[in-house]
Amino acid sequence: MRSLLSVVLPSLLLAPTSSVDPANATKIVVYHVNPANYSGITNMDTADAAGDAFFALQGPMTTLDCRNTTSQHWGNECTNPEHASNNLTITKVSVMIDGNTSEVYGKCNICVNGTTPLSKHPKKCAYGSYVCSCSTGGFGPGSKDVSCPERVGVESVNATFGKFPTYPGAGKTMFWMKNLVFKLGGNWFATTKGGECDDEDLSTTKGLRTDGTPCFWKLVATERKVAFECQQDALYAKVRAADKASCFSACGSQATNTSSTCAIECLYATLLGHDGGSVVDASKGLAGSEIKQMWVDAFDGCPNLM
Repeated sequence: MRSLLSVVLPSLLLAPTSSVDPANATKIVVYHVNPANYSGITNMDTADAAGDAFFALQGPMTTLDCRNTTSQHWGNECTNPEHASNNLTITKVSVMIDGNTSEVYGKCNICVNGTTPLSKHPKKCAYGSYVCSCSTGGFGPGSKDVSCPERVGVESVNATFGKFPTYPGAGKTMFWMKNLVFKLGGNWFATTKGGECDDEDLSTTKGLRTDGTPCFWKLVATERKVAFECQQDALYAKVRAADKASCFSACGSQATNTSSTCAIECLYATLLGHDGGSVVDASKGLAGSEIKQMWVDAFDGCPNLM
């Protein structure tokens, strides 16, 4: 999710080994959006700053899409608690991982209505629990369900979402998403329960649990936790200040209503350019580095809830 990541993706995607090499122990700093009543990162997805900014900035798109009852949605997309909850928080954590990661990324989400959300092949699960589903072959008809790896799964936002097609007649949210992909990029990380260490640090445990079995990641510290609403309001304020076309001014009383259609459309018009909902051109609007820094500064400026 960010430039704060202390490793580069290509160096992570190495051939797997049967046990952790202590020389590969690497600390990363990542973020996670989820309801306030959850803690830790077991069976959860996190991201560097760029990747989490991309995730969070998809939220307003989902808001618009879910108002359109005729549009298609992923299973449970509109009721996904990581989007629809009224007590969302953003948490910043540091994690020690084995740098030999997996290209099989776990889509880890909160169980809704007894099925895994946002999955191509939904499975039964316990309501309210975090569950991960893994597949190979992308989102197309050739995808195949597989067991989630114990190693940390890494997904490149650019490599995955950059493949999504835009076509004549595609909705503006698809173009907004593609433009954000190419501006922000970033990486997502899946930390499944099967790979969690039960000691303090991979570099000192030599990658073994106390029972001698291999492990691949450990939560080192939860550094900050802020209200998602605070961060979103601060981000919108920064975007309004960067609006040179007076788009938000035309929204009148709805300019500061972050759920209003007018404010959402002006958000993307400012970030991506006024035709960002109809063409893919990452050169328009604000630079990706500027968008990411706005997101980080908005997070840092909110009160710590811990």
